[in-house]
Amino acid sequence: MPPAEGKTKFLDVLLVPFRDTNFRNLMQFLGSWGFALAIASPFFTVFLLQRLGYPMSTVIALTVLSQVANLVFVRIWGRLVDKFSNKAVLSVSGPLVLGTTALWLFTAIPGPHRFTMVPLIGIHVLRGMSMAGVTLATGNIALRLAPEGRGAPYLAANSLVGSIAGFMAPLLGGAVAGALEAYRFSIEITLDTPGGSTVVPAFSLQGMDFAFLLATVVGLYAMHRLSFVVEGEAVNRSTVVRNLLKEIKRPLVTFGDGDQSTVLDVPMIALRSTQRQVSRFSWFVNNDRIRFR
Repeated sequence: MPPAEGKTKFLDVLLVPFRDTNFRNLMQFLGSWGFALAIASPFFTVFLLQRLGYPMSTVIALTVLSQVANLVFVRIWGRLVDKFSNKAVLSVSGPLVLGTTALWLFTAIPGPHRFTMVPLIGIHVLRGMSMAGVTLATGNIALRLAPEGRGAPYLAANSLVGSIAGFMAPLLGGAVAGALEAYRFSIEITLDTPGGSTVVPAFSLQGMDFAFLLATVVGLYAMHRLSFVVEGEAVNRSTVVRNLLKEIKRPLVTFGDGDQSTVLDVPMIALRSTQRQVSRFSWFVNNDRIRFR
């Protein structure tokens, strides 16, 4: 940063970012987005333990699975950020995160059963891959939009807004989940036949479900605020999605190239190595180099 010109009051310096329309829109997005994440995130583990009745070992395994997906996709989202913009990546990864939050509402319908683990695995993998893009882009976009030479007050104001949201959101989520624990909202489908009536649960909300629903609604508002943020040229969301799918397919069709290989290449490389060993063994057998006694 260049040296300050004269003395400036701390409050005046801190208020400068709030007078910047574009950065104010960014803080509104990041604040509401952080608020949405913090409402639901603390209750995922509680939901698995209490509502679904899984042991802690299962919770840890699902968490590790989500982190592995996050690790694999950081590089993919990074390529898209470099190619397009942080806002473009957020416009795709953000809705995916909201989708995983909304899917928690259906994991206990009609109740825990033998196939409940299948959607849970999908939710954790999808959330891990999408959170990689969100974490990367939200960390970069504030740095990108802060004016050169005045980064400190801009980033400080952004951190202040995010910290306030992160402090208040879990309290609100806990209050909502606790206050509505005794309430239940459900939608059922009734099928009347000559042999009797069959009631099929279609949708149900109780306790922590209301926190997940609130987080999804606040997240949708956050994505609306993102539309007001200006960062580079506007990019169509479908273009980002096509490039994302192309990046996902790349390790499946290209391996062995040091610049393009990723963690996804490891199974394919291991398979090729096994095939080479089998071929080598077959050659020795066919040429009578190995005799069985």
